Amino acid sequence: MYMGFFGIIDAVIILLALLFMFIGFKRGFMNKMITILCVLVLIGLSIMFAGNLSEMLKDYNFFYKNINDGVNASIVSSMTELGSKATAKVVFSRALHLPDWLSWFTGMFVSGYGDQVVTASAQYNGELLTTIISNKATMFYMRLIAFTILFVGMTIVFIILKAIANALRENSFIRVVDGLLGMALYLLIFAALVSVVFFVLDILVEKNVISSTTGFIAEDFQLMDTTKFSMSRWLLKGNLISVIRNMFVK
Repeated sequence: MYMGFFGIIDAVIILLALLFMFIGFKRGFMNKMITILCVLVLIGLSIMFAGNLSEMLKDYNFFYKNINDGVNASIVSSMTELGSKATAKVVFSRALHLPDWLSWFTGMFVSGYGDQVVTASAQYNGELLTTIISNKATMFYMRLIAFTILFVGMTIVFIILKAIANALRENSFIRVVDGLLGMALYLLIFAALVSVVFFVLDILVEKNVISSTTGFIAEDFQLMDTTKFSMSRWLLKGNLISVIRNMFVK
């Protein structure tokens, strides 16, 4: 419903923007940035270096022998139990202690020979199939352990950084500056969220899922009367995602 100077959606956007700015001032820039970096860096670096760390753990025989022994025992057990149904993807699933119905997923790890029956003498590219599966499953576990070690270690680092940031905010000047920067950061986050929402709405209007001529959206956004100001109408086409898309589409 358009209220003469802006619509309900416009009012909601403004109120939410003010709320985000207030929260940003209270929580500050440093804490939020540390949190964002924590999520991005923790996951990114943990995945990036998990392979290297797992190889190092293998070289120093940390966990490797015990895991490999367990995996080999599982492979032998699967071959004995399943017989001709012991395909590579099913055996690999069992080596990872996953249910057989997830073999469609584990099949991606053994692509090319996933449907080949695993026997004591079966080979793939000149190497025993049991050895290939054993190495893959063992290294899968090793990478999982390496990822966990890296994730926990970097989490501790970020906890320390947060403690330092909170200590710095005890200073009134730093707290005010940090709060103002926090307002700007939270406003930027809000703008990104709004862009996503309005980009989806724009697609729905383009596909006629939402009518551009009738209904609440059309009235509140002033889609048919462009002589009146409407922040929501401007965001529908002027949001950052739509602008970037149009740069490549048009």
